[in-house]
Amino acid sequence: MVRLDNLVQHLVGKLNPVAGTYLESPDAARRELAGVHISELIDPTPYLDGSELLLTTGLGLIEGHDASGAPRVKADARVAEYVARLARRGIAGLAFSLGPNIFTLPTALREACIEHGLPLFSVPAATPFLSISRTYWDLVAAAGAKDLTNALSAQAGLTRAATSPNARGEIVKLLAQRLGGWVVLLPTDTSDPHVWPETAGVDTVALRRDLGRLNMAGPHSAATFMQGGDEVVTYPIAVGRQVTGFLAIGLKRRLSSAERHVVLSACGLLALDSRQRVTTSGRTDDLRAAIVQLVLGGHDVAARDLAAQLGLPPLPGHVRVLLVGGTTEPTDALKALLGQATGGADWVGTPWYLRRRGVHYFLEDAAAPALGVDAEWGGALWGVCSRPVSLAEVPSAVEAGYARRRPGRLLGPRQQATSTARTIAQQVAALLGQPGQEVHLETVRSYLRHRGRWEEVSKDLDLHRNTVRNRMALIRETLTEIETEYELAAGAALDDPDIAAHLWLILSNASSVTI
Repeated sequence: MVRLDNLVQHLVGKLNPVAGTYLESPDAARRELAGVHISELIDPTPYLDGSELLLTTGLGLIEGHDASGAPRVKADARVAEYVARLARRGIAGLAFSLGPNIFTLPTALREACIEHGLPLFSVPAATPFLSISRTYWDLVAAAGAKDLTNALSAQAGLTRAATSPNARGEIVKLLAQRLGGWVVLLPTDTSDPHVWPETAGVDTVALRRDLGRLNMAGPHSAATFMQGGDEVVTYPIAVGRQVTGFLAIGLKRRLSSAERHVVLSACGLLALDSRQRVTTSGRTDDLRAAIVQLVLGGHDVAARDLAAQLGLPPLPGHVRVLLVGGTTEPTDALKALLGQATGGADWVGTPWYLRRRGVHYFLEDAAAPALGVDAEWGGALWGVCSRPVSLAEVPSAVEAGYARRRPGRLLGPRQQATSTARTIAQQVAALLGQPGQEVHLETVRSYLRHRGRWEEVSKDLDLHRNTVRNRMALIRETLTEIETEYELAAGAALDDPDIAAHLWLILSNASSVTI
């Protein structure tokens, strides 16, 4: 942009400031010009946008001529009204040509310009308005070339910054240095903001509060407000229609057009960085879910190897398995309920999570706070948390969890009551030893031998995996007869580590079972 004082400097002798209207108003002198406009109308404001330098020969101020033929200027009040209209429109200055219509600058015109703070210039009769307009456009072209060079340099620097390890921080730093103000990147998540200069003393809490009041939810919105004497311009950083952060810029002046282009380039690079972060995070979540899938399928060794090869955190040695069903997403209410039931453990934030067929599977490190209470939440939601188990025992824990689920309840790990694990194991063995249970007995032996791994059981029995599952479902249903004080659900005894250990000892030491 071209400033008024810059144009005056290039038109010495052609655009002469009138005393009292220009040099005494430095802010007006530094004002940026939106253009140069010529008009002889008494009211040219409908054709002005503001910030123009208006050129006139004063024809609109003439109301006839005297006896000698000299032009007669309108009454002082009409001249004052003319200046007032121009001032209200916000023009940058008024250039009055001394001839051919009016040869002496009207005193009322000068006084009105002083009153309204409107810079006034006299233009010699020999100076064509075209020379003033041409000088203005030459300066605009030169400024545009300079702005373009600066913008290209800034954009090249921003691109280099975007490839650095700390892309966000480097982009914010470079942008602040280019603009000469402070810049803050406020992510919408819980991560820390990036501020430059670090000594700027920006109140990021107040900044977030102001942004919240503006309700800048749309990805294409921008806003300007004042904070601490600075004009703060904010731009949303959006990935698609999701806003991932806000870029706030604090200056004591307005951004130029070229600077706005640089800022928008920075926003684009920050949006690209956010998209990469979202994509990387989503890919990591998918990989972790695949590892959980391996664990649920009984391939714990393969899951550990894969996690190591992908550079993911190692799987815990022992975990508690939490199953949640009856909802498609972990809602805020469910998160709060789980946090209360687990004594503050962030189950929903665990990295080892999988959602499959409407059921949420969480594998929480057994060293984390234990779920020790049951909870009521009503509706169709249900949840079951296991005791600490090894990764190899996770499939059995899942089967047991399915068996124990109850709509409207979050069930903690079962606590053993008066019946001992050995007593229950003896009851199970006795039931399996009855006539007609031979096939079930053989199936249970193989199930215990292979620790609930379906594929190995199906190979051992030379049966299809689904056939084994159907058999085990019938067995669990049969075993409901022994569920008493231990509070087992259908067939959960086979998946309890203590009961399974005793039951295996009984079944493996006898070709036929007699208790």
